[in-house]
Amino acid sequence: MTLRGGALLLSLWAISGVATVQTCDDPKKSRQWKDFVQQWGRSEPTSGSLRQLGVGETAESFYLIAELKRNYSGVRLTEGHWYQVDFGHPAIAYGPPSLDNSGPVEWCDSGVEAELDGWSASKLTSGQKFIHAVSRPVSRYYPARLYSVVGAVEGKWFSKVDLGVLNDELSSHPFRAEGDGELYLFANDVALKYDNNHGYVVVAITRVVPPQ
Repeated sequence: MTLRGGALLLSLWAISGVATVQTCDDPKKSRQWKDFVQQWGRSEPTSGSLRQLGVGETAESFYLIAELKRNYSGVRLTEGHWYQVDFGHPAIAYGPPSLDNSGPVEWCDSGVEAELDGWSASKLTSGQKFIHAVSRPVSRYYPARLYSVVGAVEGKWFSKVDLGVLNDELSSHPFRAEGDGELYLFANDVALKYDNNHGYVVVAITRVVPPQ
């Protein structure tokens, strides 16, 4: 067994039995949650034409659902253009993706309540810090913290960007597109362990002028 394979097995074993800092309510097994994911989840590339944004335009908001490995935006990015991604609490639980910034978002990994920029080391037990250390190298995007929100362009291997770290309570910071194609988002996690993820946030994408 390779070192990488051993780390993967160790991380999967550890996550499955870890004690949690905070318990997050997990609605995934309810019929309401399954219907919600089926209705509003975007796990496949958008069929038909994609939205191309002019400067200052914001696309129709959509849901980023933690248990889906890809959440497609319906927006085509253009390499070299600058964009901003805003996250918010849904205005209506399980309803249409209307963004409301007045409330907290639910973003949970294996029962651990995380932030959009991933697991916060200050909130983790020593055991969870160990899990983060062994899981991060085999996560889908190593530069980002475990469970941070990551964006990527469909079919472009080097287009990933850590969106979670660009977002805070005060503002969202723009990023430069590193490829042409549809933007999709995901929670940065070990590829085989999305079944214990839950939570969802509303996402809005705006094209912005390049920063000075």
